[in-house]
Amino acid sequence: MSRMVSDALVGILHKSRVSAGISQRSLAKSMHHSVSTIQSWEYGTANPPFEDVVEWLDMCGVNPLRYYLEYLHPDPDSSESTKASVQYIRDAVVQYFKNVAPDSEIRRLAFCLFGGTGSSWNGQIDELCALNHLQIKERIDVAELIYSKYTVANSTGSIRQPDAILPDIKNFRAAIDSCYKAVADGKDEYTV
Repeated sequence: MSRMVSDALVGILHKSRVSAGISQRSLAKSMHHSVSTIQSWEYGTANPPFEDVVEWLDMCGVNPLRYYLEYLHPDPDSSESTKASVQYIRDAVVQYFKNVAPDSEIRRLAFCLFGGTGSSWNGQIDELCALNHLQIKERIDVAELIYSKYTVANSTGSIRQPDAILPDIKNFRAAIDSCYKAVADGKDEYTV
């Protein structure tokens, strides 16, 4: 593993833990590792297995995609996707969908892109982008509205394209509940 990527991983581990307000000791206990193991990963003296990185980020309550992007494509000037080149983002997205995303996530994305939803893909992207610019407290309201409308449509049999790829509604509900918990804990992001 290159030193640049190793430095990127060290930064990701440290930033995610500190942002979550979790001590190394608490994280070690939650992950069933020693404090010295957690420290060696965070200080860059040892490289954690991929599964442990995913668990670390999950324990810190953050979306691993952003950190995965930073890890795959460390940029010393900026790792923010808004400042990265389009090719940089494209490569990271391809790597994510090729190596990390579960099949169910890929199928749901394909449905949004190619599923004849009646909405343009560009419109859906702009809708999601606008939503993500809102504070987490406001996004809960939108999610609750969508969840409610979907649940009613499903129970009355009025789902559009019922034979197409459907959302993982249990995961969606869990995401909403995790979002409420994040807000109550004073955080501005969550994970399921």
